[in-house]
Amino acid sequence: GTINRESAEEPVAVGVSGEDGGLLTVTPRESSLGFVGDVSMVRASVLDRLLDEGLTPVVSTIGADTGGQPYNVNADEAARAIAVAMAAEKIVYLTAAPGLLEDPADEASLIHRLTSAELYERIEHDSVSKGMIPKLRACAEAVDAGVGTAHIIDGRVHHALLIELLTDEGIGTMIRRHLLSIADLGAEGVAEILALSERADLGRPLAGKGVALVFQKPSARTRNSMEMAVVQLGGHPVYIQKDEVGLGIRETAEDVARTLACFHEVVAARVMDHRDLEKMAAVSPRPILNMLSDRDHPLQALADLLTVKQLRGRIAGARIAYIGDGDNNVARSLAEAATMAGAELVIASPEGYRLGQAPEGVRQVADPAEAVEGADVVYTDVWVSMGQDGEAEARMRAFAPYQVDAALMARAPGAHFLHCLPAKRGEEVTDEVMEAPSSAVWRQAENRMHTARGALAWLVGVGA
Repeated sequence: GTINRESAEEPVAVGVSGEDGGLLTVTPRESSLGFVGDVSMVRASVLDRLLDEGLTPVVSTIGADTGGQPYNVNADEAARAIAVAMAAEKIVYLTAAPGLLEDPADEASLIHRLTSAELYERIEHDSVSKGMIPKLRACAEAVDAGVGTAHIIDGRVHHALLIELLTDEGIGTMIRRHLLSIADLGAEGVAEILALSERADLGRPLAGKGVALVFQKPSARTRNSMEMAVVQLGGHPVYIQKDEVGLGIRETAEDVARTLACFHEVVAARVMDHRDLEKMAAVSPRPILNMLSDRDHPLQALADLLTVKQLRGRIAGARIAYIGDGDNNVARSLAEAATMAGAELVIASPEGYRLGQAPEGVRQVADPAEAVEGADVVYTDVWVSMGQDGEAEARMRAFAPYQVDAALMARAPGAHFLHCLPAKRGEEVTDEVMEAPSSAVWRQAENRMHTARGALAWLVGVGA
């Protein structure tokens, strides 16, 4: 850096390395390649100082250990560590390939966007070329540590960086973190969010930032829990009613996502059609959070698991009996979350209302009494959800034998009762069960706020 400054009359770029600039501190590791190390610390102030002077730092991937001995560092790893230390909005990797390919032999099979969880899965299952793994892993780790977006672009394209800077889409493969379903999280993500949810003070990662809350479907618990979670993280929640955006009518889902991303750190939506969330996630430079869709309800499932842990002291090994409509969004997300966390889930529902494509390990039965045998938790939901009014009569007949009453709870001594609410008392559950000492529905409702706070923190890169 010193040499560059002295040799140029009006420098616009300054070279920096760990050896002469103190940027990278390195921990040595054994390697047949000689002096090689891993980044253990980044002094972001070195770069901040140069940027404040209007200079562009050019980083050499050489770092020094605490004794001053220089070591080579993997460039992908160095870039990731620097981006994380600077809380970067984006990290861009140039490669000699179009990006991540579905078929490594076919450059036309470019994958334009995916989440970090999907990327890890591809790495784990060896569905990417070996040479791309260091870059891909660095991308996923950067996004998981709070970098807004990681982008792999084709350095062979003329003006590739210019295209990246001047367009929303850029070129190549973009990796970022969304939460549309429990499947997006994986077991590790579920555990991280639950751990964050148990922490009362997560700092103010949303200070000075907004979170858009788009509601196609109204909800007391979702609105209140999300607004308070945003406030607790230092942010400003903006409640948006369906007529204000006209999702898919006044504007496309993609345009709504792009617009709201101009103002907000996170865009959360409660929608009628899960495909709208997928369209939003496909183009949004900001995280998209599913507050409910016709297919999934991940925030409810996370609150359910936190409640089980509080009640039983553990999730792994807990037995949950779900009674009623097994093929709805609550049951689907609960099934995914419970199996990832090591809980046993038994669903009792009539024919025609069973969970399709249930995760491995979920048992489905017809008899509610069989389902609650040995249960730690008995859970139910309404029989007729919003938008199903035309099916109400048929549903009421089918689910009549599936009411959770005192007699059914007596078959599971010591079990707690849960309900995602709102409850139709006298239909899926009796007043007696709702008001019994074993009922934990109000604790479960409160946990919607705690897990919303944990999920938002996870989306913006707060570590557990």
